[in-house]
Amino acid sequence: MADGPSSRRTIAIVLIVSAFAILLRSFIYLRYEQLAFDSDQAITGLMAKHLLERRAFPLFFYGQTYMLAVESWAATPFFALWGPTVFALRLSLLAWYVAFGCLLVATLVRDSRLSPWLALLPASFFLLAPPSVASQLMWAQGGIVEPYVYVVALWLLRGRPVWFGTVLAIGFRNREFVAYAVPALILVEICSGELTRTRPRDWLVAGVVFAGAWQFVEALKPLADLMGPGTRGQPPPGFLGSQLQNLVERFDFGYAAVPDRAARIGPALMRWFSGASQVDSTLPVAGHSWLTIAAAVFLVVVALRLAFLIIRPDPDNASPREWRSCIAGHVMRAAFPLYLAIIGALAIVFFVVGKPILPGYSRYVLLGLVFPIGLTGALLTLETVAFMRRSVAVVILGWAALIATDHVAAAVNYVQNPEPSAMRAVADRLVSDGVRIASAGYWRAYVVTFLSQERVHVASQELPRIQLYQDEFLERRDGVVFISDYPCPDGRDIEGVYVCKQN
Repeated sequence: MADGPSSRRTIAIVLIVSAFAILLRSFIYLRYEQLAFDSDQAITGLMAKHLLERRAFPLFFYGQTYMLAVESWAATPFFALWGPTVFALRLSLLAWYVAFGCLLVATLVRDSRLSPWLALLPASFFLLAPPSVASQLMWAQGGIVEPYVYVVALWLLRGRPVWFGTVLAIGFRNREFVAYAVPALILVEICSGELTRTRPRDWLVAGVVFAGAWQFVEALKPLADLMGPGTRGQPPPGFLGSQLQNLVERFDFGYAAVPDRAARIGPALMRWFSGASQVDSTLPVAGHSWLTIAAAVFLVVVALRLAFLIIRPDPDNASPREWRSCIAGHVMRAAFPLYLAIIGALAIVFFVVGKPILPGYSRYVLLGLVFPIGLTGALLTLETVAFMRRSVAVVILGWAALIATDHVAAAVNYVQNPEPSAMRAVADRLVSDGVRIASAGYWRAYVVTFLSQERVHVASQELPRIQLYQDEFLERRDGVVFISDYPCPDGRDIEGVYVCKQN
């Protein structure tokens, strides 16, 4: 690809288009705070607020000793500019996604030698993720957005073992799915012949740095406020094991269950990622049942064609050694998209063997979204037949147009019929009534607290994550209220939620 002002201008335009596509699928979440916002996300926002106000040092997600608070730290500049609001929190997520989208397209252009507009095609599987996938991508749960950026960063830093080990450690402590990048990179290096005699030394250095960075995080634990302001050095109740122990305990594996899970979850994933149906979403989006079969056929054809392109021998090189060299050359040309495809495949495989169902756990397989990106990106890199390249381009463009239409339809429908912001109404009413302390179930407590900007402290009745609110509630049982789904004596109905006096 030629380099020059015209090429740079084209890349700039493509990156703007990428950012616009991400903004399109994120618009209603920026516009409507009540859409898909819960207490887990409110905790992320409260951590950023506490950090900005220097009231706490949130090292991990409050109430646990794993999942680094990177997302909260990254949100603090946005809170400084726009205040501690849902809009600012989600704007910080948007910045992460725009960064990943731009890195993805730019790396496909640089390493796979795709033209900027052609690189936009495989990237569109992320840029225009279907509505219910896009909904979860806007969950500020401290570990959904970051892995995408980490996996591209690790690819770009693969020749710098010190930085690679540092980013890998931070990424793994932030969200363990980042570890998929390691076997993916090693496999690509083996197949491309890049695993030379010097690479084991680089991997060893990266491993040592990884261990050092891991221990550095451990050393910071006594300085961290693990249960919110004023809890420095106090361990949270409940699980106190290592991140590895947490992984083992959450991995629900059984040999006998795998075939059944694959039969159930595999098609469900295909429907979800393609946009054929919605999962864990309340958005009013029409399904496209035919997309399931169409997407499956498309991916199978792409995979078979890609396999042929990789293993095809050069007509002038007939010996086995020359054939292996030819395969290595093909893998090297498409190394970056193949790396992404392997990461996505690992994310899907580990989810299928480790989780019983898709609904309720779907956020754990979101990194599988890079599988079709890598698969189609590798095909477009290696394909020499113009008809095949055009066919793939037409299919992806048709899918992208359909999904873009779904996003517009969902946004228009929600703008015309927005659901009431019950938690905002409750928070505003409590503030106007001068209520300072309240109690509620977990999924309401921290939402109301965050929306009130902590003018009301709501203690959780189930899973406490901020000790300050619990202590205040215990100290002042008189004069506090509780928030409930059920009517109560002298209770006030606020958008279907009851605010009652504490007995």
